[in-house]
This record gives sequence, structure tokens and C-alpha cells, in this order.
Amino acid sequence: MDEFENKSKQELAEEIRHLLEKVSILKGTCAHAYDISKRALIVSEELINYYYDNIPAYVYIKDSQSNYFFVNKSCERLFAMNREDLSKREYNDFDFFDVKMAERLREKDRFVLDTGESIEFEEVGQLLMAKGAEERHYLLLAFPLKDVEGNTVGVCGFSHDITRFKQVEKELQLMNKKLRLSQEELEKKNEELCRLSLTDSLTGLLNRRAIEPLAERAMARSRRSGYSVSLLIFDIDYFKQFNDQYGHVAGDRVLAAAAKEVGNSIRITDSIVRWGGEEFVVLATDTDLVQAVQLANKIRQVVAAISFEDMGGITVSVGLAQYNGKGDFRQWLKCADRALYQAKGRGRNCTVAYSDPLLGGG
Repeated sequence: MDEFENKSKQELAEEIRHLLEKVSILKGTCAHAYDISKRALIVSEELINYYYDNIPAYVYIKDSQSNYFFVNKSCERLFAMNREDLSKREYNDFDFFDVKMAERLREKDRFVLDTGESIEFEEVGQLLMAKGAEERHYLLLAFPLKDVEGNTVGVCGFSHDITRFKQVEKELQLMNKKLRLSQEELEKKNEELCRLSLTDSLTGLLNRRAIEPLAERAMARSRRSGYSVSLLIFDIDYFKQFNDQYGHVAGDRVLAAAAKEVGNSIRITDSIVRWGGEEFVVLATDTDLVQAVQLANKIRQVVAAISFEDMGGITVSVGLAQYNGKGDFRQWLKCADRALYQAKGRGRNCTVAYSDPLLGGG
């Protein structure tokens, strides 16, 4: 107070004038800053709209009642409407999509509003304004719009039309299915070709190409574990004369009948092949020489029981050899073949077992 009292009126007036000038400058500065902020806000809004209008997706915002209050340009084109129309009336999904799809979209909105969580999903439905009401596929991402207090007040969404993608995906699946079927068919044909390459067409038995791998495995097992394994060769007696008398068609009937009956009489663990012509080979596992002789005699009995009304009966001669753990398949087969030759020399319709070094048995 003393300070002010000691100053003249002129000095006080000068100080007040300077103070007013400072207030004026401050006011002008604040007004200028406000103007800049307002313009920045406008520019930011324009940038945001520019961004939303140029991204390759449908962008929209819905309120808590699932009514649209913002859409980007892509949505405007999709819905055949202007953004300004949202201020004139309320629009929702029932205005743009078929009822079922609109109901599903409403359920997704309700999930986001109730839980405050985002959700990604696919939808398929009809766009009402599309020509022919073609079904479209959409991939959607919906997430909550929250106020400053964290309350969910709306739903923001991004959507892509993936119809063409789904069509291509379906076409690829169809192509893959066709390729898979073709592959399976090719595998079946290859299996059939493989089977045919190892099968005798007349009798349905394995052919001579199939017996060697089977025999090699049986021989290896015998060498490794000491199991007995025997090889039998039999052929139909006087078959050439039979063919000459009754013809090749009748001869084929005899071969097929013999193959069938012998095949049915041996164990499932044994193998029978048509070696060629009227000759057959049997690989008998877990079978020693004595057991092989018994099997050979059984085969002769089975064949002798076959009767043809117009041709009578047939017989077979059998030669056999037990594997001795040495040599290869060809050597083993040669031993059985020598025994067969001996059986034919004894008048046929008999069994001979090979013994090293001389033939014996009968």
C-alpha cells in the first residue's frame, strides 16, 4: 500500500496501461493457439476419413443399437447410399442384407457390446441390392468402441469380400479331390499291374516271378532261426498227350481245376505258383522232409480225386527237397527238380524226395 501511495497517479496509470497490453497479448496468443488446434483437428479428421475411404475394406461404426453412424466410401458403394444419409434416418443390417445374415450380424454386435471383446468371423449371405441376390462371403473383424471411461458404446468393424477367394478355394479343393482320386486310381492300377505281373492269368495263382522273393525270405528265416522249409515241384502226368487228344481248351480246364484244388488243400502259410506249362511249385514253410512227403502225397490224392465227365481223371508226379541252409534258390529248386525227374522215371504218379548226394525215398 505504501508503495502505491508513494507513486503518483501518472505512474500508476502507466503501469496499468502496460498490464493491459500484456493481457491483450496473452489473449491474442491463446486465441491464435485455439485457432491452430481447431484447424489441426479438422485436418486430422480429413486424414482419418481419407484413410478409411482408401483402404481396400468395408469400414463402419455402429452405435449400441447396431445402427450405422459411420461408413467409408467402400460401404457407401456396397450399400448404395451416401454417408450423409446416416444423419437423416437410422440404418442397420436388415436394410442391406437378407434376414438370416442380418440376425447373425446382430448377434455378433451384441457379443462385442456385452463382453467388450473383439471377434473375427466369416459370414455368407445375400446383399439385397445386388443383382440376382447372389450370395457373398465376408471376413469380418469387429471390436468395441469405448468412451473415455472405458465403457463400450459401439462397434467398429472391418470387412472384406472374400467371395472370389472362396470360389478359388472351392475350385482348388475340387481339383485336389480329382487329383487325389486320380492318384488313388493310378495306385490301384499300378497295384493291379503289379498283381497281374506276378499272377498267372489262367489259374489265378502266383507266377514264377513271385516265388523267388518268397523263397529267399523263407531261406533267410531258416538260416537265422533253424526253421525247416521245403520245396515241392509237381506236374500233370502225360499232359502233352492229353492236350493232343482233347485240345488246348480242355487242357486249360485241367490246369485250372488242379490249381484250384491244390491251392485249397495247402496251408495259408504255404505258397503255390504255376511254374510254367503243366508244372507247379509249392513252398512249404515249417516243413521238414518227412512232412513234405506227406504234403506231396496229399497233393497227389487231391488231384487224383478230380473227375472230368468227358475226359476222365488225371495224376501228378511230385519231387521235393528240404532246404539245407546252403546255396541259393536256383540250387535248391534244381534239387527238387531232380527228384521230380526221378519220379517220372519211376512211372509217374508218385513222390520222390531229394537226399544229398543220392536220390532216395518214394
